[in-house]
Amino acid sequence: MATIYVSKREGSDSNNGTSKSTPVATLPYAFQLAAGSDNTIEVIDSSTYFPSGTSSPFLPGDNGNGQAWTNLTFKAGTDSDGTQAYPVIDGRVNEHSGSSSRVGNGMRYQVGWTVEGFEIRGFSDAA
Repeated sequence: MATIYVSKREGSDSNNGTSKSTPVATLPYAFQLAAGSDNTIEVIDSSTYFPSGTSSPFLPGDNGNGQAWTNLTFKAGTDSDGTQAYPVIDGRVNEHSGSSSRVGNGMRYQVGWTVEGFEIRGFSDAA
C-alpha cells in the first residue's frame, strides 16, 4: 500500500510522489505510480486539473481485467500545513475556459475505487 501525493502548483513529475514534500505534478503520472492494489492518490492543492488531450476517459480505470488500479483511493487531502485541498477535475481540454473541446468521460471501469472531495465538471458524457 502506497500513497502518491499530487500538487499541480508545487509538484514535479521528476519527484517520486511519496511524501507531501515531494509531490508529483500531474494526475496521469500519479496513476502510473499508483498502479496495483490498495494504493492511494492524494491531491494536496486546490488546483484545477485538465486533460492535455482528448483521450477518454481522462483518468484510467482498470486494464480490462480489473487488475491495474484495484481498490484505489483517490481523494482530496491536506497540504503540508494541514489546509484542506478542494481540487477540481475539469474535462475541458488544455485549460481553455471557453473550449468546446471536451473529454467524454472523467473516469470509468473503477474496481473498488473510493473517490472523495473533488469537484468534477466539464465532461461531455459522464464523470
